[in-house]
Amino acid sequence: MKMTSKSVVFAFSTFFTFFTFSTGQAEPYLAAREAKSCLACHVSPSGAGVRNLEGREFSRAMAFPKNEADLQLDQPRLKVGEIPVFIGADVRASWLVAKNAQIFDQPQTAIYFHAAPTEELDVVLSADFFSTKEAYGLLKWGEAFALKAGRFTLPFGLLMGDPRSLLAQGSGFGTHVQDVGAEFNLHGRLDTSQYFLRGALTNGSGVGSRIRALTMQMGAQYEAYAVGLSGHLHKGDTGDRWRYGTFGWWRALPFVFLFELDSGREPVTDAALLLLHGTAEWNVVSGVQAGFSYEWWDADTRVTGDDRQRVAAKLRFFPLSYVECTVTTAVVSRPTFEDAIEGLLSLHFFY
Repeated sequence: MKMTSKSVVFAFSTFFTFFTFSTGQAEPYLAAREAKSCLACHVSPSGAGVRNLEGREFSRAMAFPKNEADLQLDQPRLKVGEIPVFIGADVRASWLVAKNAQIFDQPQTAIYFHAAPTEELDVVLSADFFSTKEAYGLLKWGEAFALKAGRFTLPFGLLMGDPRSLLAQGSGFGTHVQDVGAEFNLHGRLDTSQYFLRGALTNGSGVGSRIRALTMQMGAQYEAYAVGLSGHLHKGDTGDRWRYGTFGWWRALPFVFLFELDSGREPVTDAALLLLHGTAEWNVVSGVQAGFSYEWWDADTRVTGDDRQRVAAKLRFFPLSYVECTVTTAVVSRPTFEDAIEGLLSLHFFY
C-alpha cells in the first residue's frame, strides 16, 4: 500500500478544513453503544433508512440533552387526520482528489415520508429526484414478527451508510442498495440476549427478472457484543452471484468496535473476492461522535496485486435540532492508480 506521509497529512487537513467551514445516516454504532436492536430506533427491523418516533427523539436528545420527561415519544409532531406522519430528507455530496483528477459528484437529495395508520402497520416512501429508493409496507405482530413488502434495503452485514466505502463497493450492499420483493423478520429474547433472523426474496437484476435473489441474515446480541452471519445468492442471466460473511460489534465504552468479513464469487469470471472492514467509534462530547475505519478488498484472491485499502476518519454531529451532519474523509490505495483522497458530506433532516 503506497500511502505517503504527505497524502495522509493532506487527507486529515482536508477533513478538518471542511468541517470548519461546513455548518446522515445512523449506522450500527449507535445500536451497539446503547446495546439495543435496530428496531428500537428504525421502522425497518433490519435497521437503516427511516427512523421511528423513538429514534428521532433519541437523536435529538443526543444533540441537546434533556430530561427523559421532555422527550415526546408518545406525540408525533404531524398528523393527517388521526394518522401520525413523519417527514425528512437526506443530502449527500462527495468528492475525489487524486494526482491528475479532481471529481466532485453531483449532490444527491432524497426525501422520505413515513405514516403509521395503525400500531401494526407502517408505510414508508423514500425518493430522490430521479428514482424511488424505498417504498414498502411493514406489518408487525408484536415485537417478535414482521413482514415487509415493496422496495427496501436488503438485510446484509452492517449496512454502512458510506457508498464510497470498499465494503459497500465490494459486497454490493449498503444503505444505498434496494430491491423489490418481500422480507420476513423474527426477533426474540432469551435471558439476557436477543436474537434475530431475517430473509428476503427479491427480484434481483436481469432481463425479465422475477424473484432471483435470496438474502439471509441471522445473529445474536448480548450486553457487550453481538455477532451475526449473512448470505446472498443471485441467480443471474450470466451465472450465480454469491456473497457470505460474518459481522458484529464489541462494546467497551467509551469505544465501540465494529467488524465485517465477507467473501463471495462473481458470475462469468468466477472471481473469488475477500473483504475486511473494521471501525472504532466513540463519543467525543455529548452529541459528537468520531470514528476511524480500515478496509481491505481483494477483488480476486487468485490474482496478485489487485487489492485495495482505505483508511477513513469520520465525525457525526448535530449543528441544529433535527439536523444530523456526517463528514467523512479517506485515503484510498488502488492498483494501477495514484493514491486518492475521498470525502463525503451527509446531512440528515428529521421531523
